[in-house]
Amino acid sequence: MNIASLERFKKEVNQIREYLKHIQYVSDVVGCAILVEDNEQLKALINRLKEHDRIFRTERRVFEYKAAIISLYGLLEKYIETWIKEYFDSLCSLICDYQNLDEKIRDNHFELSLKLINTITTRDIVKYQHLTKEEVLRKLNNCI
Repeated sequence: MNIASLERFKKEVNQIREYLKHIQYVSDVVGCAILVEDNEQLKALINRLKEHDRIFRTERRVFEYKAAIISLYGLLEKYIETWIKEYFDSLCSLICDYQNLDEKIRDNHFELSLKLINTITTRDIVKYQHLTKEEVLRKLNNCI
């Protein structure tokens, strides 16, 4: 894991944290009391927000929870893939010959390369849109 990817990960986790803080601030506004001296436009805005919150509160909280969980999951998936790639890139500098890799790694590489080719040819996944089956085969052949 390099420092730059770790810093990007921390920044994106902080964005989710700030979003959750924003949600809390909205909840705080909804829960505040309206004073007589508040101006009419502010009163109307707060009352509209309070009414909407009263009707939508449970569904909103469920949605916000799901959005936060999905965002965290996506973030973890993205960076775990990045860190695994960085790890394998570092392996390339340590082990120059493919045959010197552990047999289990070579076997998994072969099997997973075949699965990747199958995925590329049978599904339209954005994550792999930059790859072609020919490129994967060429790289596998170069290894072997």
